[in-house]
Amino acid sequence: MKKFLTRDELNVLLVNDTYFLVWFTALVFATAGSFWSHFALGPISMSTAVIVPWFLCHAFVFLGIRYPSVDKVALAGSFLCFQAYFWALTSYHRLPVVSSAPIFFLVCMVTLSAMSQGQLWKTIAFWAAAWLSVASWMNLWQSTNAGHSVAFIFGTFVSALMIFSFYLLKSYFSKRINKHLKLLGPTNRFENQRIHASKLQVLGELSASLSHEMLNPLAAINGYSYQIREEIKEKKPSLELIAESNDRISFNVGRIIEITRVLKSFSRSDSGDTFKHERVNVRKVVEDSVLLVRHSVRSCGVDLRVELPPEDLYVHGSLVELSQVVVNFITNARDAVNDRAEKRVTVGCDYNKHGDIDIYVDDNGQGVPDDVQSEVFKPFFTTKGAEAGTGLGLYISKLIADRHKALLSFEVSKDMSGQIQGSRFFIRLKALEPKENAA
Repeated sequence: MKKFLTRDELNVLLVNDTYFLVWFTALVFATAGSFWSHFALGPISMSTAVIVPWFLCHAFVFLGIRYPSVDKVALAGSFLCFQAYFWALTSYHRLPVVSSAPIFFLVCMVTLSAMSQGQLWKTIAFWAAAWLSVASWMNLWQSTNAGHSVAFIFGTFVSALMIFSFYLLKSYFSKRINKHLKLLGPTNRFENQRIHASKLQVLGELSASLSHEMLNPLAAINGYSYQIREEIKEKKPSLELIAESNDRISFNVGRIIEITRVLKSFSRSDSGDTFKHERVNVRKVVEDSVLLVRHSVRSCGVDLRVELPPEDLYVHGSLVELSQVVVNFITNARDAVNDRAEKRVTVGCDYNKHGDIDIYVDDNGQGVPDDVQSEVFKPFFTTKGAEAGTGLGLYISKLIADRHKALLSFEVSKDMSGQIQGSRFFIRLKALEPKENAA
């Protein structure tokens, strides 16, 4: 079982387990009835021609249950054995009529086997085919025996009632499980909690570089302030020098305010349970993300480049959550180029050929190996090792992308010889119409 389940995955798991519990209980009783009714036929039931197809019919039923990947083969096998069983009774042993009990229970067995995959249309089709074959072996359309017709009608009615009852039971318990899961609280609240916890983790990991981002302008302010004080002590202070130092102080105060704004925005948690969209400037998403990770990336010797279009690009979504995705992309790219002699990471945004907006991060790192590409966005998957990553960054990013109805994906670039040259991770969002941009 997975180490981590989303609410939707847990819901599906519980519904399926409940369905199989009810279904398997009925299958056990149908199997018991099949044993009883078959061996009640007397010595004929032990002949090889009869008992072999009877046994194989049950074997195919349980084979399809145990191995869903071969359910079509198992259903076909059980149906053919079902036909061979009636051939042995009516043609080989020349019984004029077969008791309705083994017919009913065998039809129930093969129908339950079809029902195990949860497809109602397949179940109904298999049930109809089974009873039509029974009618053929009993030769009902030429028979004048009213008892045969009554037994056939009764068997079809009861088995149809059973199928319908199973369908209602599954629907009923599915709704009850959904209702009970809702008592745990709205799904969005759990998603918000995971996303917020991930944001705090990112801030914790970047705390050293963020403190450096604050320390540099503070040190500059202290230096320019000292310069102003010393200049004032002079008999003829230079007003031009004082004004220039004051401008430098104002500039660095602005840097601190901007860093504080981004930190406050990035760390905030939405109080509501519903994900709220807003009009977001994608350029701002990239700029805020780069501000958060700039020192962390460059301190590792990485050449961090930013590519921004000349005009503003707008989408609907959450600026903070989109920034969280880009921060995850950049930090992953930083780690991916760690063993390269020339370390290069590029972050940017622009329209793609489909008219949507891509926010992307390119790197010249080791890429994503072919054998793990399907695992990248799964929870707890990481190629960094347990001490270097939790494996939740890209999973949380995928969760954010789903909330934005956006595509989250990656591309691996290779040279002519097939050697990996790097990768691009991107989130693709629907662009707002020009009139919406102007709003």
